[in-house]
Amino acid sequence: LCVTIEECWDHDAEARLSAGCVEERVSLIRRSVNGTTSDCLVSLVTSVTNVDLPPKESSI
Repeated sequence: LCVTIEECWDHDAEARLSAGCVEERVSLIRRSVNGTTSDCLVSLVTSVTNVDLPPKESSI
């Protein structure tokens, strides 16, 4: 999970993971752990990803 999160923040925008790729990886993690741990993990990922981000600064 940590590697996936880090790859979402790659300095090179083209190297960042797509939302679909992240979803696949999280689904794989969910299937590989038991139900209780899985529910906890999904709650954690949801709480981390549902934050309001500041607007992206213009590069111009």
